[in-house]
Amino acid sequence: MINGEKWFASNFPYAAFVIAMVITNPDVPVPRGSSMLLIPAGTDGMEEIRITGLGAEPLGEGAHGYIRFRDCRVPADSLLGDEGGGFNLAQQRLGGGRLHHAMRAIGRLKRAFDMMCEFATSRSTQGAPLGKKQAVPQSIADSWIQIEQFRMQVLHAAWICDQGGYDAGRRYISAVKAALPAVVTDVVYRAMHLHGALGVSNEMPFVSLWLQGPVMATVDGGTEIHKDVLAPSSQRLPTIRGKLPVATPSRAGCRRKGPNSGQYSTASTRSARTKRLSTAVGHANQVHETGIPTLPRK
Repeated sequence: MINGEKWFASNFPYAAFVIAMVITNPDVPVPRGSSMLLIPAGTDGMEEIRITGLGAEPLGEGAHGYIRFRDCRVPADSLLGDEGGGFNLAQQRLGGGRLHHAMRAIGRLKRAFDMMCEFATSRSTQGAPLGKKQAVPQSIADSWIQIEQFRMQVLHAAWICDQGGYDAGRRYISAVKAALPAVVTDVVYRAMHLHGALGVSNEMPFVSLWLQGPVMATVDGGTEIHKDVLAPSSQRLPTIRGKLPVATPSRAGCRRKGPNSGQYSTASTRSARTKRLSTAVGHANQVHETGIPTLPRK
């Protein structure tokens, strides 16, 4: 028997069934006490309170259900997987889903960027194209840099998952998900702002594209949740074959030149830095010649 409420049940008006994540064992932590249940549409005790949409949609329209479970009975065979295994099932789907969100976002960002560049070269004012005015070239450069950085971050996270599975890529996926909203809002805003009043009109796609930033900061786990995943895991980085070693600054081995001078001899630290640089250059040359080293598949 299920009692509770669910907000933003996506596509509920059109669904033939609902997959509900419920607490089946309240005496253990949520990741070990949650289970997934398959509930057919129209089951007694599952009622629709209202349907809502995103911010740009008119009131009364949308596809996200606010539903309530009140003494909703489902048979034991409605359980998906093992009891208490709902969280792990969800993460297997959400891991790839978060990367897919990022991949789609890159396509939207490139569209906004292309429109920005086209407008900067085709629109002229005061005798010169916009692309040569004031800070427009810097805005274009900033957007290009953000897109390329994010694109490579997504590619790297997908590669880690391909080599070691979603468990190995968990913190990389969280990093992608945490970075996504800011990249979208920054890049789309620059393109929208360059177009002036046209940019915020309904003749251009920028407003709906920009809204994807705040939306992505909420769906599939809020930004803060993913940063909480990153913080502790980054303090105990695993050693993965094929990755460059992480060098941490250290003053070990430095010698003071005088008892009160506050100066240190740099001979030993310079030697250590040179050794690390040589290692990094050698690794980079190897990657250039042979491609990205592969991790052993599980």
